[in-house]
Amino acid sequence: MSKEVSETKEAPVVPQPKGAWTEKMMDDLLAAQDFSTLLSNAYLYRYFDSDRLFQVVDWTRVHGCEEGHVPVLYMYLRNLIKHDVGMVLSEQQFEEALFCVVNLLLRTAQDVVCCKRLYAVKGVEECYTNLRAKIHYWLDKFTHRRWPTLRKMISSNVLTSEVSPPPVWCTACSVSMLSASTIYFRQPSEELIQSAKETSAHVKDIRKEVTANFLGWAKERTWKEFLTQDYKDREHE
Repeated sequence: MSKEVSETKEAPVVPQPKGAWTEKMMDDLLAAQDFSTLLSNAYLYRYFDSDRLFQVVDWTRVHGCEEGHVPVLYMYLRNLIKHDVGMVLSEQQFEEALFCVVNLLLRTAQDVVCCKRLYAVKGVEECYTNLRAKIHYWLDKFTHRRWPTLRKMISSNVLTSEVSPPPVWCTACSVSMLSASTIYFRQPSEELIQSAKETSAHVKDIRKEVTANFLGWAKERTWKEFLTQDYKDREHE
């Protein structure tokens, strides 16, 4: 074989290490609602904390912040506000974090109500309590900052998306038995995943109702009240 031909020979394919980032793999895990794998040390936690990938920030922003998949939005928000050292947030970045906080709790309230009303899941409201408490803990370090009022934040920033993620993620969200500050997202049952597909129109209606009630409730509160009080479904008070 000539030197010219040998130099144009395709390079051998190098196997990727297990769990190496590919967008298709991430999309497939999200579509399957396999949050126990997606939010694990082999995937999202690794990509943020060890690999520190640009791609993971963009991916979680699109699917979490823009589309409203709560477990993914949780990871996007975690990257903004969890760490005590490192990058200092600009005012714009801090307000983006607060936008994510409002929309994460709004989406959680919507989906908790859906799962209570449509699928009669008991105890699911604990999901809202646990996430609210975790976010309150993360935000405590920013108490010295000047915050925009909650009313202003709600009036100018409300999640709107054509994507309608299934609500049943919250039925598989729990805290560790050893530490209430450690939150786990797991894969919902196949029965609930199927039920969510069959009731998507009802989910949309309930989310619309809860949005109006939640925002009206939140506008009457300070940030401290918002982060220490649970939203209650009016139909089940």
